[in-house]
Amino acid sequence: MKATFEEKTYESYFNSELDRKSKIYYPIGQAQEGLLGFDSSAYSLSRALWRRLGHPFYIYPDYGGVYFADIAEHMERFLSEEINHVPDKLKVNLLFQYKRPEYITRPYGKQWAAWGMDYFRYEIYGRQQILLKRIHDDMGDKVLVTYACPAMYDHNDLVQAKIRGEIIQRSNFTKAADLDAHHWNTFSEAGIHSIGFSEPEQIKSFDLLGFLTGLAQSDNSSTDQNNRYFVIDFSKQMAGIIREDKYYATAFDLLMGPFANLSEYNLLYSYITMINIKQLTGLQWLIA
Repeated sequence: MKATFEEKTYESYFNSELDRKSKIYYPIGQAQEGLLGFDSSAYSLSRALWRRLGHPFYIYPDYGGVYFADIAEHMERFLSEEINHVPDKLKVNLLFQYKRPEYITRPYGKQWAAWGMDYFRYEIYGRQQILLKRIHDDMGDKVLVTYACPAMYDHNDLVQAKIRGEIIQRSNFTKAADLDAHHWNTFSEAGIHSIGFSEPEQIKSFDLLGFLTGLAQSDNSSTDQNNRYFVIDFSKQMAGIIREDKYYATAFDLLMGPFANLSEYNLLYSYITMINIKQLTGLQWLIA
């Protein structure tokens, strides 16, 4: 049976809890997107945004907006201020591919023999997996690419987990690189190994919070790389990988086309790049 909640609901609960439990910064597509919603021309009902731009639209309700290019410099400064407020040096990019599980409760499930009990599963999409593996191979320790899937199928359980702060605890994490050549990933509960298919392969459980704790305790004081460069460099590498992928390249260039004249605003352009990558692939970018 399919989960009774939407993937987007799980994603929202997951990101909110991760933000509370770890030093996660720059959640592109979540906090900043809520303030700086945009297209090739700007139209927003955000009072905070228009106040910053000097246009109190509650006085002028018919105000028609401004071209995005006209406020790009202001938005570049705003994003620079935001990233300068981060107290630590950024260390690693996190890319999450969220999955909505199926819950298999009958013995005729294709992977039942491997578990001999009820289990969860989600499909690995070939084109998507090729991209995730490429990102992992090209960027090495600069990025963690992982699937995240709840060990729950009922919306009541999901909401209870949110209230109790147990979304991460009750999720299965599997590095994308470990699922290469598989079409399905399966697991019986959170926190234990999973088994990838078609040819069954046991895959070690990944401890996300343990990884982030270790990262926070590591010393990176020797690096001269600042946070601004960290974000810009990563987005450029991601754009290069997407443009070399025959499946995603054309659509990505079409999405980026309206913003070509904004490339001089490096941080803003990085933001736009990662928003469009998420729109195209579903990958959520966070930085730890």
